[in-house]
Amino acid sequence: MDQRVALVSGANKSIGFEVVRGLAKLGMIVYLGSRDEANGARAAAELKADGDVRFIQLDVSNENSMVQAISHIEREHAQLDVLVNNAGIVQW
Repeated sequence: MDQRVALVSGANKSIGFEVVRGLAKLGMIVYLGSRDEANGARAAAELKADGDVRFIQLDVSNENSMVQAISHIEREHAQLDVLVNNAGIVQW
């Protein structure tokens, strides 16, 4: 069986960060989604010791950003086994 692939949005801190850690420890390839490139890359680097964690720029309030992220994962792995929608959107 191929290694499972996960994507966690809003994952550069707090709950999302810990979800990424847990999935990585289970042996999954985990994409840490964050709209902030610097903080997302820092968080992914911090979690590298826990497993295969990769930063991917993802802004769930931007449809194009979501399409680009999913397209990248499909090109690399042809699958997405776990999706954790941790990021939220507030509209006024």
